[in-house]
Amino acid sequence: MKNKLLATIALVGILCMSASADFVPFGAATGYMNVFEINGTGDGAGAYQFGSGWGVPDVKTLTSDDLTFELFPNINTYDDNPGDAYWRNNAGAGPDGNKWLEASTFRELTLGAGETGATLDFNVSLFDLDPRYELTVFVKTLNPPGYGVSAIDSQVISGTIGTTTLSIGGPGSELVAGDILQIGFQMAGINASGLTDWGSATATLESVDVVPEPATMGLLALSGGFMMLIRRFRRHYRIG
Repeated sequence: MKNKLLATIALVGILCMSASADFVPFGAATGYMNVFEINGTGDGAGAYQFGSGWGVPDVKTLTSDDLTFELFPNINTYDDNPGDAYWRNNAGAGPDGNKWLEASTFRELTLGAGETGATLDFNVSLFDLDPRYELTVFVKTLNPPGYGVSAIDSQVISGTIGTTTLSIGGPGSELVAGDILQIGFQMAGINASGLTDWGSATATLESVDVVPEPATMGLLALSGGFMMLIRRFRRHYRIG
């Protein structure tokens, strides 16, 4: 009996430690595309056209585990639409796209009561992106039903970097229960011809902490229940 109880204590301890940076409460990676006209100078977003959910491969992001992502400029809308002047500027000096795209890849969860802050650690291990594209890593919250941004921290990536931290919320600027917490990436730039290699970036979501973490709080409650049970067994069986 004593050995079984000690093994239970060890298992609960391991589970609590393993939940210290837990992505499990977040949904799987998803994609979203905002489409704009190109502005008059050809280097930014003009008039907004539309936004919609896209599959992760369709925003030109590759991942096998929803933690490490290889992100490319979007070529689908150019290559898949030959002769379509909406997507392709075939009258220009060379074949190029005709829209400014903001392609987002992210994971999200809905904040519960008492979840007042969030911290994301990420690492960029490869970067050879063409300078006409901008890659941003972000942690942010959206407020339904309008889904306006209620809190955000972000960083534009211009090369390989070590572990970097983004955070939102905390004392004095607490996050709001019911808001949607998103962690992920946005690639911005002209939709491109796949005949040109525009480079890419590889980034890893290393850890995320939500204050308090849903998984950790649940495990702590579980471990508390086990400890109460163990104390009762100790009194009854005089363990130790």
